[in-house]
Amino acid sequence: MRKLLLILLIFLAFTIQAFSEDRFCFVQLASFKSLKVAEKLFEDVKTDKPVYILKFKEIYGVRVGPFENFKICKLQKEKLKNDLRKYRIEPIMILSSHSIPPSNYVIKEKTSKTKSHKEEKRTVEPKRISDISKEKEKKDASSLVYLYIEKAKVCMGKKDCTNAVKYLKLAITKGGENPKLYTYLGYAYTHLGRYTKALNAFKKALKIDPDYAEAYAGIGFLYLKLNSPKAAVIAFRRAHSLNPKEISYSVNLAISLLGSGNIDEAILEFQKLKNKYPFLPEIYYNEAVAYLKKGYYKKAIEDFEIFLELTKANKFYEDYREEVLKVLNQIKLILKSKDEH
Repeated sequence: MRKLLLILLIFLAFTIQAFSEDRFCFVQLASFKSLKVAEKLFEDVKTDKPVYILKFKEIYGVRVGPFENFKICKLQKEKLKNDLRKYRIEPIMILSSHSIPPSNYVIKEKTSKTKSHKEEKRTVEPKRISDISKEKEKKDASSLVYLYIEKAKVCMGKKDCTNAVKYLKLAITKGGENPKLYTYLGYAYTHLGRYTKALNAFKKALKIDPDYAEAYAGIGFLYLKLNSPKAAVIAFRRAHSLNPKEISYSVNLAISLLGSGNIDEAILEFQKLKNKYPFLPEIYYNEAVAYLKKGYYKKAIEDFEIFLELTKANKFYEDYREEVLKVLNQIKLILKSKDEH
């Protein structure tokens, strides 16, 4: 049980938290193995946000974003669906509140602003040449930072955190004092088990921006790895207070409360989360664990059964489902034994 809780916790914390600002709708147009066909649709997509072509296991699709919140993302999904109807294709819509796994990479980028066919010829004053040169250097550096971050994401997806650290350090060299980069670096160090360096990276991010919520969440994740849930509670409370709309902060706060022994408060948090996010399996699993600790077996059974229902079509949870089924059988035997006596 503890092993399952830890695995789910790490999965939830990293996949939702890491790079959590990259929110978007991903629209799988069809199972095209030809980039040429995907490009034709891609060029005609109408949106006021940046659009990218992504390769996802030999399937080409369109990524649109980032968006400020889940509601806007959902509205954009409907807009894209209407735009694509002229091709008589019913897209498979995948709406996500966190980034697609970093093993997927950008093939081509398209900006939302279209250029005019008529280009205006202009002369540049000599005194402005140095300013233009500096501006170009800035843009080049920004492009490099983006490239290094994408490479780091790919490495993290492959669990190659050593190279992820290398690319993030290069991004920091080019990107300067950026709290996001130091937070990414903190996550990479955490997964390498280099906890002191990870904590220093998160603290560096907070030195640049004392209200950077994701850095506090990173510290919370680090303390959970170190089996210090009480310290994690403090970090996640701070992250949640700075950004109460971020689901990962709320979930990990509840998990930290559970780990620290504040079971009643943890259950209250899980109940609030179920009302807001009724389709997130980890909430039901961890609430069930909380109910078991309180001896509320029937409520635990209810949550575990919902967990099984929500995860039945997801291969990622196959091993976890087997573990939960074993636990359910044990609980039912306990209840049966009580009834007989």
